[in-house]
Amino acid sequence: LRGKNVKNPQVYMMSTPRGYGNWLSQEYGKENVLRINAKTSDNYHNGDKFEEILKETYSFSESFYRQEVLGEIIDSSSQGLLTDNNWKSFISYQQHLPTRYCAGLDIAGSGDDSTVLTIRNGNRIVKIYKINSKVNDMDNIINLIKLANSTYPLYAIRVDSTGIGSFVPSEINTKLKDLIVIPCNFAESSSKDAYANKRAEIQFEIKKMIEEKNLHILPSAYDNIDRVKAEFFGVEVFLNNSRKLQLTPKDKFKNNNKY
Repeated sequence: LRGKNVKNPQVYMMSTPRGYGNWLSQEYGKENVLRINAKTSDNYHNGDKFEEILKETYSFSESFYRQEVLGEIIDSSSQGLLTDNNWKSFISYQQHLPTRYCAGLDIAGSGDDSTVLTIRNGNRIVKIYKINSKVNDMDNIINLIKLANSTYPLYAIRVDSTGIGSFVPSEINTKLKDLIVIPCNFAESSSKDAYANKRAEIQFEIKKMIEEKNLHILPSAYDNIDRVKAEFFGVEVFLNNSRKLQLTPKDKFKNNNKY
């Protein structure tokens, strides 16, 4: 780069392309840049077994495989976790259900976020309640659980205990003693090395359940099913700096217009 004998200083950068919106990909596309593209298979030291492992690792997404293994620059809008076929599998019109209900409670922290209570019966989501109450409005949240319980008798509830909501499970347990309360911290470490945190692990497990037709939602579960569909496709995934799968933050969800 420097020195009296250096007449043509050069900088070499090596990276996995991260979509057309990434600054390196934009530099890569300029006319005066020498571009050297390489696939993982170009390095014969890796061996065929390594490529098979990569195919299995990125089997959840063809676009990720093309990016990480074939070295292609892909459109970042193709990074959605779930597909149209997943949605078709997710929607169910079957009404024959067992008698036990459980619930999942996602607590709103601040801003425009809402508290959501989801009721599950067997492998089907039968009802989604949504209110504007925040984590500091526990009376309203307790009343919502009581309302749901009057229609769908609950035996257990899993509660978002991330960050400022860490006290919520014990609060519910104190006021609703007959209900099994299970805390869930989405920010904690995943039990699997591939995922950045528990939130990513859970989302991929949900995707797997949908693909195996072990999880459905009744169209009558929520008044505005199109909103559920938009948020369904809004979940995007990327590889973080530690090469672990991570989901986009909620406030950055993008609804792909083609859906």
